[in-house]
Amino acid sequence: MLYVPAHAARFVARAHERSADAIILDLEDAVPPADKIAARAAL
Repeated sequence: MLYVPAHAARFVARAHERSADAIILDLEDAVPPADKIAARAAL
């Protein structure tokens, strides 16, 4: 299982390359408060 911070577009774009059984886009804990709205809008 791989947790990916949703505000980092380069991490999201390459997450599938990591051979994880599951990919979770984290919109809360790993995202700075100032970036939360943009991270949610990007998905």
